[in-house]
Amino acid sequence: MSQLIRKYSAGLQTSEFAQYLGEYHHDLVDGSLSPTVEVVGKTEPIKLKVIYSTGVGLERDLDDYLEVGGVCLEVDETLPPLADVLLVIGGIHLQQTVTLRGRAVRETPAGVAFQVNAPEPPIADSLREMPEKMRQASAEAGQQALATAAQAAQAAQATQSAPRASTPTIEQASGTQREPICAVDPDGPMVLDGEPTRIWDLAQQSVPDILLGLLDRTGLSVLEVEFGERRAQVVLDGANVVDVEIYPTAQKETLESLLLAAGKLDEADIDRAERYTAQHGVCMAEALVDLGILSYAEMGLALKTRARFLLGILWKKTEGRARLWEVDELSRRFRAPKSPLAYHLFRRMRDGFKGADDAWLEERRDFFRAHLTSRAPEPLCDIAQLDLGKRETRFYELVLETPRPLSELTRISRLGDDNLIVLLECFRRLGMLTTEETNPWTRRRTKFVEQIARMKARLHAKNHFETLGVHWTAYDEEIEEAYRERMAGLADDKLPDELDEGTRETIDELRQKLTEAYELLSDTRRRATYRSEIAIGVDRKAALEMFLKQADTAKLRRDIDSAIDSYRRVLEIKPKHPLALKDLEVLEKLKAAESR
Repeated sequence: MSQLIRKYSAGLQTSEFAQYLGEYHHDLVDGSLSPTVEVVGKTEPIKLKVIYSTGVGLERDLDDYLEVGGVCLEVDETLPPLADVLLVIGGIHLQQTVTLRGRAVRETPAGVAFQVNAPEPPIADSLREMPEKMRQASAEAGQQALATAAQAAQAAQATQSAPRASTPTIEQASGTQREPICAVDPDGPMVLDGEPTRIWDLAQQSVPDILLGLLDRTGLSVLEVEFGERRAQVVLDGANVVDVEIYPTAQKETLESLLLAAGKLDEADIDRAERYTAQHGVCMAEALVDLGILSYAEMGLALKTRARFLLGILWKKTEGRARLWEVDELSRRFRAPKSPLAYHLFRRMRDGFKGADDAWLEERRDFFRAHLTSRAPEPLCDIAQLDLGKRETRFYELVLETPRPLSELTRISRLGDDNLIVLLECFRRLGMLTTEETNPWTRRRTKFVEQIARMKARLHAKNHFETLGVHWTAYDEEIEEAYRERMAGLADDKLPDELDEGTRETIDELRQKLTEAYELLSDTRRRATYRSEIAIGVDRKAALEMFLKQADTAKLRRDIDSAIDSYRRVLEIKPKHPLALKDLEVLEKLKAAESR
């Protein structure tokens, strides 16, 4: 995108710019690199449809699929532990898909971790070719979209009627009345009567801090900021910015100048709009919409962008004063589309913090190291107001659901160390985080409560294998180890002090469920009968072939333990498999010899 902007600024013609957009349409249409994952087949092997919206996203994950042999994907549905899966990988505008075999290893805050089996060379080559094919297909779709838009624009130009008569509102296509963007009042600021409710000295409190303190307000208000010979009025409806104006207004701060600089208007458009404002008594914004130069949605975005630009002028003012006025109604010139005050504050804070020096970052890092961080139960603003990407939103909603130390947040966030600190500090200042000072006891209690919450999710598991967290082919030693490990973590001498009653009741229930699962699965005959009851629809032949192949691979690597594990799973599926019985006997003798 930055390359396109530089080319456009260097004199690229609009038609050429449109051509470039068509070529790069695929990587611009969706900012998310993560694929959408849908469960389309629920019997093992579970079939998942993994669709990437950009070639860049698939390129990012190629090494995970082909070299690392493991990938982390966001899946809305809960998958059984160690379930066999088929990952059907595809892209938008692309008919071709590639299918990889694998296994769901475990759930993490960043998504489900999958082990991916190495594909055959032709399949791997097809997967490597997919990003470029996605770009080509999407470029064709982009060119088609541009052609359709051009035809629509020509049709609209041919049928455009004369500007409507003077009216302070903009009519929707349905004929219902739309609130005016603004009415003409170009000569000065809004007149504020009475006494202000609060007064601040900018030398003692900054404009951002003042605005942060207004996030919990309701009703209509105007924050007036005086600095030097100029005065700004920030108009608020609750915690939403309705408009921002600075008087006297510099030429570069006018709406038409900003739109001209952004390439949305040319001088001829401005001349037409100025004549229209003089003739019909409306402001520049409404004139541009009435004349069809900009759509209502485009004008709303322009006003929101201008408000952010003008707030940026106020951001670093350290001399002057600010006053807050509560008002019953607003002058109609300020009826601009609302935008959350939190949105503007977050953008400004994040941009400022990203440019901070190393000392500031280290100081904030030390703060978060000393605290457990989690979502505030009653945040001052909603995460949706910040217009963040899917990864940052998921981080706030899921990862910060429970208190976590900075080391754990860094490990699972995938946001980068400095970016994570900046994001956490923005959330903290917006009143969206709760921080609790850490000590060994709080860290142990928090980790234990998280473990209990994960185990509680298995209480309603579909079968006893899932309760113990083992695969349906689990054998005696594996079941024994899983049971002992889980029960040991629930022993009375391992419980932190001062656990709430609800957590203790959950622990008792967990012990009971784990014991029930163990008593059934530890009996070989009962386990075989139970497995045949729950594994209906499972492709046992495919599972048998997979474990035999894994055993062969382990033997080539001289990994005796992995080979033994695979053969034991084979015998759980087919107890009298001759090759498994023979090789397992040899491998166990080798292992015994090595241990001596």
